[in-house]
Amino acid sequence: MLCQNEFQSKPLGFKDPEIAINKSRVNEMIDNTFCAFISINNILCIVYGYEKSILIHNLVDNKTMLEIRNAHKRDIINFRHHFDQYERRDLISSLSIRDLKIWDITNFECLFTFMNDDVRGTFFSSCFLNLDNKIYVLSSNCYAVQKSIKVFDLDGNNIKQFNNTDADIFFIDCYYDKKKSKNYILTGNLYVSKSFDYDENELYHEYNDNTQDFHYSLVMNDLINMNEPQLIESSTSGEIKIWNFHTAKLIKIIKVKDNWLFGTCLWNKKYLLVGSFDYSILAIDLETEEITETKCDDIILTIKKIIHPKYGECLLSQGNLKESLKLWIK
Repeated sequence: MLCQNEFQSKPLGFKDPEIAINKSRVNEMIDNTFCAFISINNILCIVYGYEKSILIHNLVDNKTMLEIRNAHKRDIINFRHHFDQYERRDLISSLSIRDLKIWDITNFECLFTFMNDDVRGTFFSSCFLNLDNKIYVLSSNCYAVQKSIKVFDLDGNNIKQFNNTDADIFFIDCYYDKKKSKNYILTGNLYVSKSFDYDENELYHEYNDNTQDFHYSLVMNDLINMNEPQLIESSTSGEIKIWNFHTAKLIKIIKVKDNWLFGTCLWNKKYLLVGSFDYSILAIDLETEEITETKCDDIILTIKKIIHPKYGECLLSQGNLKESLKLWIK
């Protein structure tokens, strides 16, 4: 393991995976196929799906703590975690193309279930929003008559909706701008990424350079010393695009390779990690644009940085072809 100073001056690369845990079946073109977090009980957990079941795994002991069988009507494709500081509990959203569920995993209780009533529609992504001491859940819908973003409270009430009629939504997340004290919704769409002003209930910006790309993952880069926060997106063109979030001006394009790019995460605000269709994890130095490639044996859909008590800074990845979920160490 390199120390922090050595790490900052060298390209980022990963050794072979130290741990490979149970297989999980997922579809292509989906991000956030698992979530990882330190629970209120101080356990480093990963929550992921196997077909219709939910598994909660202790990453330190490398043991499955709980399996909730037949939790959904269809295969589970998306998870998000949120720590409820008001009730002191860990919340999980789990999603199949037909139903969305919210769980209090402190006592393994399902708080509510929302069924997709559009037979042509497909749930693809969900996320949590913390607003005015209350927690809400957002979901996106694809291939539906009305391509909308729906907002639910933890009682399952649909309290708000954003219409997005011209684009299927593959990815959804929330961003809170501390300088402006405002909440925004981020969406990765067919052909164009978007942001919505949550309070004003309207479209904020489209991030569009007139290319016919699918956008499957977005991440915000908002260092304190930045003049403006940046929106970074992956695309099916094999490019990483970096935008000024508040002006929607394109800052730069980093051509990575001629393959589809999927899940992204920031590594210490210096590197962008991205999963690729060609069985690789790519570490992109956002300053020099130098790219380090780690070959894998799967398509890489989702990647997350974690701090492991034994290995330190690590990377979790989920692939598709061999249906594996792995922990990588530096």
